[in-house]
Amino acid sequence: MKKKRMEILFYRRQTPAQRQKNTCTIYCRLTIDGQRVQIGSTNIKVKWDNFDPATQQIFEDYNSAELNFILEHEFKSKIYTIYNNLLLKKEPITARKIHELFNQNIKDPFSLIQIFDKFLEEFEKRTVIVSNKKNEKVIPQRSESTLRPLKVCRNKLLNYLISTNQVPVTTDDIDERFFTKYESFLYAVPHKQPTVVKHLRTLRQVTKYAKKEKLIDEDPFAQVQVEPEEIQDPKYLNQEQLLFWLNFDFSGKMAQEVADFFSLCCLTGFHYVDLVQVVQNPKEYLRQGLDGKIWIYKPRQKTKIMAKVPVTYFNTIEKIVEKYGGWDKIPVRQNHIMNAWLKICVAEINMHLPDGKKIYEKLSVKHGRCTFTDTWYNVLGKETAALLPILGRKTSWGLDRYGKADERAVIKALE
Repeated sequence: MKKKRMEILFYRRQTPAQRQKNTCTIYCRLTIDGQRVQIGSTNIKVKWDNFDPATQQIFEDYNSAELNFILEHEFKSKIYTIYNNLLLKKEPITARKIHELFNQNIKDPFSLIQIFDKFLEEFEKRTVIVSNKKNEKVIPQRSESTLRPLKVCRNKLLNYLISTNQVPVTTDDIDERFFTKYESFLYAVPHKQPTVVKHLRTLRQVTKYAKKEKLIDEDPFAQVQVEPEEIQDPKYLNQEQLLFWLNFDFSGKMAQEVADFFSLCCLTGFHYVDLVQVVQNPKEYLRQGLDGKIWIYKPRQKTKIMAKVPVTYFNTIEKIVEKYGGWDKIPVRQNHIMNAWLKICVAEINMHLPDGKKIYEKLSVKHGRCTFTDTWYNVLGKETAALLPILGRKTSWGLDRYGKADERAVIKALE
């Protein structure tokens, strides 16, 4: 078989973190008759100026002789041995074939999406109730609800990798330019700035995890700064809209039931999953408070922080519950079904409201918590300190995503 022209090249590459330290990693590339393949990283890291591309040698390093020996014998000699074996066996000689034979005994590096999957696998373990040595149940560090957004981020990243033909890409092959292009992809979906920030922060979290667990040598995004999340003005029902909603008779049974569930969200400040759990098991969460009246004591699904809602102080809550014959009789449907029907409810009720007073057309269950917060500040004129235990929060940080005091609260305070 005719010999083919083969070239073995060692070259330097830097991650952003290495650029800051003026170091680099030596990589190997093979070319046969114009066909080029990346053999991959040699895992040799040196100062940038300590590798000479012209001579293909490492110099002025305390162990340069040892490192050059590795380049010569672990890489060059092995590649030439594979080449000669193929030549003797009269088998086809291609760069891809040599690459496969060279790496068949070397564990392939994890792809970016594989690292993400490992991150999710470890995260999921922290959402499961386990037993300790005393056979006592240990409360999970994380709730299951915190896992779902991470899976959404994982699938969005996979969509990007598929669309750009980069599914097998490893962290060795990417740098901050990948991060920037992915950011542009997210905005083009389109996603709003807060959603983009959440996706990017999650990706940073994944590569930090991989570096900590030694799945990768260098974090390609170590020097990347994610911009702060812009807090969007919350959407809610103001006092006039809420009162109209509570007293409106919707035309269909389903619409009325969904509207009543949303009303309870507005009157308790609960997220969907927390209110559903109260409805499904009221005996566990409804009990007498310090004032002798009925309260809801419910650890939030997301944070496990106790929310304390004084039910009897909001008369409309009791009216809705009595309408169905008890908490456990209140109709519950899946979140996405509720949100779809809320759009129908809004379309119907807006036919009876003048322009300028219509309800937000993309209303969803989450806006119930915003409505409660707005009512607390701007209708009741109450303080943040008393709102925190109702919403199940330890601090007011991030509370403005649900609502904030405005001039209505000022007027209320001056009355």
